Amino acid sequence: MTSYVVGDREIIEHVRRILSKSGIGAFVMTDKEKVLVLETEQDVRKYCEDALSRLGYEPHATASFRDALDLVLHHAPEYSAIVLGFESSGGGKGIAEIAAKARDCGFDGKVVIASGYDMKSVFEKTKEIGAWYLSKPYLARDLEAAVKGNSLALLEHTFKALNPKL
Repeated sequence: MTSYVVGDREIIEHVRRILSKSGIGAFVMTDKEKVLVLETEQDVRKYCEDALSRLGYEPHATASFRDALDLVLHHAPEYSAIVLGFESSGGGKGIAEIAAKARDCGFDGKVVIASGYDMKSVFEKTKEIGAWYLSKPYLARDLEAAVKGNSLALLEHTFKALNPKL
C-alpha cells in the first residue's frame, strides 16, 4: 500500500484520473483555492487570471456567461470566490442569476462584482445581492482584498476610484 502526504501532487493527479474516467469531474481536488472569473474583456480577464495565479489561487476564467453559469451549476461548492465583470454578466439580472444559482448549488464564498461604469447603480445592485464591489481599473492587491473579503482595503480602493484627485 502506498502512503501519501496531504496535498501530495501524485495522489491529487491519481484521484483526478479516476474521477475523469468515472465522469464525476476532472477538477474536484486541488491544493489551491479556486476562483471563477467571468470577464469578456480579454486583457482584463488575462490580468485577473495572472494576478490570481501569482496570489496562489487557481483561476477558472471564461468570457462566456453560459460557460460561467455551467461551471456554477456543476462546481459551485469548489469555488472560494466568483469574480464577475458587470457588463460581462449581462448587467444586474445576469449577476443576480449567477449569484442565486451559485448559492442554490452550495457556494458559500464571496461574489465580487467588478465594474468601471456607473458606479452608483452597480454598487446598489452589488449591495442588493450581497456581493463585494470592485471598481475598475484595479490592481492585484485590490482583487485579493475583494476575494479575501478585506473590507478596509476594498473601501480604500473604492474611495480612491470615486475621488481620483485626492
